[in-house]
Amino acid sequence: MAFTVTTLRKSVYGNNRVAHLQVTADSAEATIDTGLGKIDGFAMGPGSITCNTAKCFINVGSTATALNGFMGLSGVTSGDVFFLTVFGV
Repeated sequence: MAFTVTTLRKSVYGNNRVAHLQVTADSAEATIDTGLGKIDGFAMGPGSITCNTAKCFINVGSTATALNGFMGLSGVTSGDVFFLTVFGV
């Protein structure tokens, strides 16, 4: 199963592209396509989260395979909602 990812806004900040995403988990781990070519950094904020073990990996998939522009997430609970602000090119 895949997470539900909604792009709330895309913008440009200095030399970086920025994507603000709302993510709803439906399994413990997944790979998220951010729409960027390469991720330089991110900020994560809770919407409604029941887990306390979430892990985020930039430019890799959930299986630790290198994937520029993707984020691997693990340790979340089905139904968790959180927001990601992703910076990159």
